[in-house]
Amino acid sequence: MYNSISNIKSWTKKLGDAYSILLTAGLGLNILTMTTNWLMAFIAIETVSISSYVLVGFFSESKKQSEAAMKYVLFGSVSAAVMLYGLSLLYGFTGNLDFTAFEHIQGLIEAPKILLTVALLFMFAGIGFKLSFVPFHVWSPDVYEGAPTPITAFLSTVPKVGVLVLLARLFEEWTSSSFYFSELVLILISVAAIVTMLAGNLIALRQTNIKRMMAYSSIGHTGFLLMAIVGNLASEPQVLLYYIAVYTLMNLGVFGFIDVLERRIGSVQLEDYKGLGKNYPLLFSAFTVLGISLVGLPPTAGFVGKLFVFTSIFDLFQFNNNPYYLILLITGALTSVISLFYYFKIPLFAFLRKGEEKETSSVADTKVVYVLSIILGIAILMLGIFPGILLSLFK
Repeated sequence: MYNSISNIKSWTKKLGDAYSILLTAGLGLNILTMTTNWLMAFIAIETVSISSYVLVGFFSESKKQSEAAMKYVLFGSVSAAVMLYGLSLLYGFTGNLDFTAFEHIQGLIEAPKILLTVALLFMFAGIGFKLSFVPFHVWSPDVYEGAPTPITAFLSTVPKVGVLVLLARLFEEWTSSSFYFSELVLILISVAAIVTMLAGNLIALRQTNIKRMMAYSSIGHTGFLLMAIVGNLASEPQVLLYYIAVYTLMNLGVFGFIDVLERRIGSVQLEDYKGLGKNYPLLFSAFTVLGISLVGLPPTAGFVGKLFVFTSIFDLFQFNNNPYYLILLITGALTSVISLFYYFKIPLFAFLRKGEEKETSSVADTKVVYVLSIILGIAILMLGIFPGILLSLFK
């Protein structure tokens, strides 16, 4: 049971190397959110991706973790190659790499429809891998489960934020035109959002490993984030940024708690959480708050964020009666209800199920993570009651 704890105590690798990798990933994210050049965007995506590969492999201490790192690298490399080929086709059609330039938009309008469709599908394959939306999500559960929990928290939040901002800017530029490719981009993102929300939340219901459950939860939330990008057309940019920020805080808090429990009881199986509520009442209470926020129930920040997104999509539906918007609304509401059943398994097992008496370990290294996760839980509650605090920062 305590193998993972003893491994942490005997850790010998230099963490300075990991910090330098994180700085490199941060540099890539900054470039990714600022550039409008496809070549720079690809370089930035690969900078973040390679940093992520290295982090997963750097902390590997078992066969399972090494296997997760290998899967991540292989899937990522194939997706990058497909995306680069798609970008080369886009450049061939337009002769311009700036996706906001008039020449680029004009070239897309004049491009052959079949070839343009292929190019867009290839380009979205690379973006889909980074966001892990269906059907490019297959790597996510295995890597999330196999990677060390702090790295899993990084993978579920940081790379997604940069790519989401890029996709939102791209979507806004391309859908401002009334030509064929703008409708195609709307259809691609809407279909991906619907299928991803359904697949992620339905498969999460059957998971007994907390990290795999959160992996599928993250996939489901990716679908909702795509829905937020579509809704961004009818709202101010701070609405999308608010939901991205809240999603990041929620995920970091949840994986922080998972890391604390993994180090103290040596397990991430839901079955092993039985009866732990009396041992860690504060931890599981904050855990429950974050779960409520992930579902989208009041008075949490997750509820406010989902309310903003639903309102934006409903405004778009009223404006042009596009059936995609109505299907997005129904799917988003349905999957939010479905997510209630697996998020609430955690407090159910912790507080209402009796388990065998377990010997737990108080690891000193977990105290900082414990405190930070509690703070994130409180922050999510406060941002739900006072959303203007965060919204004012994005104006």
